[in-house]
This record gives sequence, structure tokens and C-alpha cells, in this order.
Amino acid sequence: LLGPFVAWMIFVIAIRASCYSMVSTTDAPIAITNVISAVQGYHQRLIFLTLSLASSSDSVTKQAYVDELSEQLSLMQVEWYVALYGANSTQRETKHFQLASKGLAFLSGETAARKLLFQSGAACYMENASLCYAPDNPYYQIVYNGLNFMMEHLMLEISELLQMPLSNITLNNSNVVYILTEGPGNTEGAIQKMVGLHLAYITDIYNKVAAMYKVLFAIAWVLCLSFIFLLVRPYLSRSKVELQRVAETLTQLPSEVGVEGLVMKVMTPGREMKRKKATGDGGGGGGAGAS
Repeated sequence: LLGPFVAWMIFVIAIRASCYSMVSTTDAPIAITNVISAVQGYHQRLIFLTLSLASSSDSVTKQAYVDELSEQLSLMQVEWYVALYGANSTQRETKHFQLASKGLAFLSGETAARKLLFQSGAACYMENASLCYAPDNPYYQIVYNGLNFMMEHLMLEISELLQMPLSNITLNNSNVVYILTEGPGNTEGAIQKMVGLHLAYITDIYNKVAAMYKVLFAIAWVLCLSFIFLLVRPYLSRSKVELQRVAETLTQLPSEVGVEGLVMKVMTPGREMKRKKATGDGGGGGGAGAS
């Protein structure tokens, strides 16, 4: 009768251990999700600051935008490299990077995200296909080589822009044109796709855990029904037959035999032994008094 309970205990321990092992691997991916969100924010700021810098005509305002753009670029580079490779021991001392021990390049299940980052082979990430580059376009190879190459080139263009004289930073500047074209275009589209792949990877882990718990629930029902129909019901049937046999045997005894007393002795053997012991002790005491 204990077999189903032992089997249930084994299944619970095995499935819970497997689920814990799977969920414990999501600390770094979830932390990287936060880092990627920061990358998206800094990416939008860089585009906005570049546009503001190029469209400004006042040198004092331009210099202020240059300083701000330089600071945001530095922060963006830190976030991007942590998203790719994970945070080092010094960075993990801050709450923002505390759990980001592994980046997208080293997470075992992030095969789709790694392909998009380093060897995408895609020529366009924009919703409007008419804006995609032809193979002879100089920007085509930048997009084709993956998101990491696009981000590196975007940061390089901004770094070069920051080194230029303020008078050369206009809307017609080639660096500005690239930043304002590729930033909200293919680069933004590729980032959005990477976010989708990363979230799908995390969701898939939790879906597997949920599926394992559903299996555990099904096993519980199978064991419960097995216990009832394969063990309890046959046991009750056999007990009923045994009771009938005992009853038939008792009816065949002579009338002078105390059937109720026999049944009580069988049903309460401990009480009968105590009664006999008490009677024996009392008799012994009486004999001693008589002598």
C-alpha cells in the first residue's frame, strides 16, 4: 500500500530538483534583460543628442550637446559590452550589474540571439522593405555582419563626430547622416529583434518548468487512481470475503460457545491481556494473605 506514496515522493523530488535547476539558470538572463533595456534607452538618447547637436547653430549649445553626447556614449558602451559578455567582478558590486554574470555571447541557450549578434546573414531589419539596402550599398555589409558590427560602427561614427570641429557638425555631415539613418533604422530593428529572441529564451525556460509541473500533476492523478482501483478496492474486496468466511465459521460453533467473547478477544487483545494480568496479580495477593 505504501508503493504509490514512495513513487510520488520520488517523482516530486526529481521534478522539483529539475525545475529548481532550470529556474536557477535564469538569474543572469533576467539581469541581462535589464541591461538590454538600458541599451535601448541609451541608443535613443544618442540619436536624439546627435540630431540636436547637428541642428543647433549656437556654439555654446553645440558644446553642451557634445559633452552630453560623450557621456552618454561612454555609458552606452559599458551597457553594451555587459550585455554581450557579462559584468566583471568590479561591475557586479553595483546593483544594476549584480546578477549579470554572463552575457548573451555565453548563455548556453541563446543560439538565435548569438547568430543575430555575430553572424546574422540578414540584409535588412526595417519594417519597410523598400528602405533596405542593395548589395552594392556601402551600408549593406554593416547590416549583413550582425548587430554587434552595427553597434560598433554606430559608436565609432559617434566617436569620430565628437572629435570634429563644431562648425563641421551639421545635418549634411556623413557621420550624422549615418547615425540618423541607421540608428532608428536597421540598428533599432535589430535591437528589437534581439530583445524578442532573448525574452523568448527566458519564457521557454518557464514554459518548460510549467510543463513539468503539469506532468507532476498528471502523475499524481495516475498514482491516486492506481492506489484506489488497483490496491484499495481489491483489498476491500478481499477483506469482505474474509469477513464473510469468519462469519460463516462463527455460525457453525455450538450455542454454548461465547461468540461475542471470542470476537472481543480477537479485536482487543491488549485489553484482554491487561485484564488477565490484573486478575492474576489480585489472586496472588489473596494467596499470600491466606498463608
